[in-house]
Amino acid sequence: MEDKAKIKDIIKFLDNIFTKLVGKIKEFEVVNSQLLPFGFKPHTRSISWIAEQVILQQAKIKRKELGIKDITFSKRDIDVFDCIITDNLDRKIYVNVKVTNIEGRHNKNDISAAERLYNFLINSDELGVFYVVLGIKFENTKVKFITDQIFTFNPICLPDIYVNPKNAKLQAYYDAKAVERTKKEFLDLLYKASQKKKIKFPKRH
Repeated sequence: MEDKAKIKDIIKFLDNIFTKLVGKIKEFEVVNSQLLPFGFKPHTRSISWIAEQVILQQAKIKRKELGIKDITFSKRDIDVFDCIITDNLDRKIYVNVKVTNIEGRHNKNDISAAERLYNFLINSDELGVFYVVLGIKFENTKVKFITDQIFTFNPICLPDIYVNPKNAKLQAYYDAKAVERTKKEFLDLLYKASQKKKIKFPKRH
């Protein structure tokens, strides 16, 4: 199977897993409502790490129900992935989980530090890292997952390769329409986009 077909197949697999998972979790309470009787202001950044941990840990606990052989968590905050999912075909899939407030503004979002993603792809024989972005909304002191708002993509297939010079991170719309591209083509574009914004790192591809 060619890389393009493999990417599509893995995205379909991940979509199925995480749609099932959020359907099981549905929602969680961030803090006792008695402590915040008026609820809290919707602020994705302040809640994202907790929501991502809920997803990751529940995926591991429910892995058999989801058709997953194993999940290994990343041991370092600087990794471009949060976990490695091993499916029943023994494929190892690097996954980064994010959340997005579906009632917020439609903006480009940070995907990864450009140099970190570049080096990861250079050092990996796999198809890089897959991003699973889960739509959430806030209700008083609860966070609700929206099952039909899940965006799964591989940055290799992002249509617009833009690196923000302020934080040196690749940015994109989570719901951007994928394009067909090889890993080598993406590395070329990512390197050039970084150099254009005066973000310097050694060319290795």
